[in-house]
Amino acid sequence: MNIWLWQLFLVAMFCSVVYSLYKLIRAEVPIGKKIIWCLIILFLPVFGGVFYLLLNNKLK
Repeated sequence: MNIWLWQLFLVAMFCSVVYSLYKLIRAEVPIGKKIIWCLIILFLPVFGGVFYLLLNNKLK
């Protein structure tokens, strides 16, 4: 049962990273902020995507 929980976590993490990168590419923010957020999302995949999705309205 534990392996299924771990796999579910990995799938959720992957989906949040992909979705947050998609939202970041489509956002109308300066390129400097996009690069910084992209690095945060890619180097901190567990928290980076979630942080971006929570804070993306405050970027503008």
